[in-house]
Order: sequence, then structure tokens, then C-alpha cells
Amino acid sequence: MNSIPEKKYESEILNTNLNFRLFLQNQFLERCRRNPKYSLRAFAKFLEVDASTLSQILREKRSLSITLQRSFAQRLGVDPKEVENLPTTKTKKEKNVRELALDAFQVIADWYHYAIFELITVKGFKNDSKWIAKTLSISSTEVSIALERLVRLDLIKIDSSGKLTQGTPLVTTTGNPYTATAFRKLQHQVLGKASAALEEIPMELRDQSSMTFAINTKQLNEAKKRIKNFRRGLCDYLQKTKDRDAVYQLGISFYPVTNIKKGKKL
Repeated sequence: MNSIPEKKYESEILNTNLNFRLFLQNQFLERCRRNPKYSLRAFAKFLEVDASTLSQILREKRSLSITLQRSFAQRLGVDPKEVENLPTTKTKKEKNVRELALDAFQVIADWYHYAIFELITVKGFKNDSKWIAKTLSISSTEVSIALERLVRLDLIKIDSSGKLTQGTPLVTTTGNPYTATAFRKLQHQVLGKASAALEEIPMELRDQSSMTFAINTKQLNEAKKRIKNFRRGLCDYLQKTKDRDAVYQLGISFYPVTNIKKGKKL
């Protein structure tokens, strides 16, 4: 499959009403994904700014001046006029199932946001970026930025003691015709992890199977409906228990995305 051209992706991100700080976060994470050794110091050098200053900006500990915003935009090859005065992301609060708005979903179109959302309900969870990063095999930077996004969107809440809880019991990205680009990005990642699971996860800890059969395409809509009902029904069944100890992905390849201790018996 062809990948999304970088310039096109940047343009689509800018058109989703994100603020410029979030755009910078996304740019940094994209570079980290392309090169696991890429560092904040390298990104700061590229933007011609001090690393500590950039770190504070990304973590919203320091305001971003118009001068720096224009300088960063120029370094990133983006028209400064496109990014000036971008508004802050906003989402609606809904009960149970949340249809993420285009701007929000474009920001969190990465699998690990959903994994973190579920991981906080797992027994033994630690509200520690390094622990979460090790558990999901991602970087601490990705964890920190993801947690900030999830809290900002009210998908995760922090109580006075620092405990994390889900702000809503289910997140869905279906039903919005404008999420196509972000949805493709997410599914590319999910398919990639399913392929890796075939080689890396023991058979007893996963289920990956397929069927080939002839159909009448007039029944396709009903088939999609049944698949949707199956997904949600299985989710409801498996989440009835509060004694959770792993986060799984259903594609329909069913495999863990958390690191499970070797020798664990089911």
C-alpha cells in the first residue's frame, strides 16, 4: 500500500483546527517513528532552538511566541500564515460511546493511545511514563504526550491522588466520514502489529485465523453489521470483569499489545 505523502499529511493536520503546539508534538513523534534513535535534542537542533526550551513548549510549560512559531513553521516547510492563531482543540462530552471529532482523532490516530486508555484498568497498573513505555514497547516521550492528549480530551481523568481513570467506558472512531485519513493510519499500524504478533507472540497467547467463502454482495451491509455487533459484544463480555491483567487488540487478529511475562499460564 502507498504511504501518505508527508506534505499532504502535514496539510491535513493543519486543517483540523489544532493548535501549533500539538502540531509540533505530532511532527516530533512522526520523526521518532521513522527513526527510533531520533531525540528531542535532534529536533531542537533542526528547529534551531534550545532543547530545554522546546521541551517546555511541547509540555505546555512555556508559551509559544509568534516569533518562534513563525521560525518553526519556516523550518518545517509550512506557510507561517497557515499556523498563526490556530485555535485549541475542543470536543463534546458524551455518555458511554464518544464519537471523536476530526480534530481530536487526527491527533490520536496511533494505536498506543487506545492501549494506554485500556491499560489504566489493568491490575498492577503504574502511573509512571517509564513503566507504561516498557509495558507497551514505546518511548517515554510518546507516553507523556499521549497521556496529555487523553486527559485534555477528557478520555482519561486524574483524581486528587494522581490516580488515572477512564473518562468514558468506550471510544469509537467509526461513523465519521471525515476520519478516513486518520483511520487508515491507525489500521496500517494495527495490521503491522498483527503481522509482528505472528512471529513474536506464542500461539497460546493469541488467536489469528481467517476464512475464505463465496457470498452474495447484497448481504454485505448485513455482514458488516454482524461484524460490528460481534466486536462490541465480545468487548462487553470480556470487560465485565474488573480483574484485568493485559490489553489485547482485535483485528480480527487477537493478540496482546502489553508485554506479558514469559511462562505465564492461561
